[in-house]
Amino acid sequence: MGNAVAGAIRHFTQEAKRLLCIFSGSNRNILSHMFSDRSRPLYQLCDRINLECIASKYYQTYLNKVAQETWGQVLKEEVFAKIKELTGKKTQHKLNLTSAAIAYILNALEKMDYIERFEGNCFRIINPLIRSTLVRFYSGMT
Repeated sequence: MGNAVAGAIRHFTQEAKRLLCIFSGSNRNILSHMFSDRSRPLYQLCDRINLECIASKYYQTYLNKVAQETWGQVLKEEVFAKIKELTGKKTQHKLNLTSAAIAYILNALEKMDYIERFEGNCFRIINPLIRSTLVRFYSGMT
């Protein structure tokens, strides 16, 4: 977050009455630095509450609920293990999958008319060649 935006947030929060702000993110170092560095606009702006990572069993419960509603069955253990592997921090860092990189890729694919955005930030593959390739590739994983 740039200093101009952080400064505006600080100004707004100090002027407002009865305002509750929650700052959250997956990179604890960045968040910690925003609020503990004397040179930053958000220095000592709020109380700190550390939350531990969400246990994978809760993700699995949620994904199985969605899978049951969508396909009428829960995910196989191997599928869930592959999801964990592909979405884990090690894989993201190895492939440089930062949120900015993912947003860039999604925008590029949308401009090329390979995917379309619907219902907020959900996407669907509309290019039939890419769709069939991905279906063939991932059907071998289940």
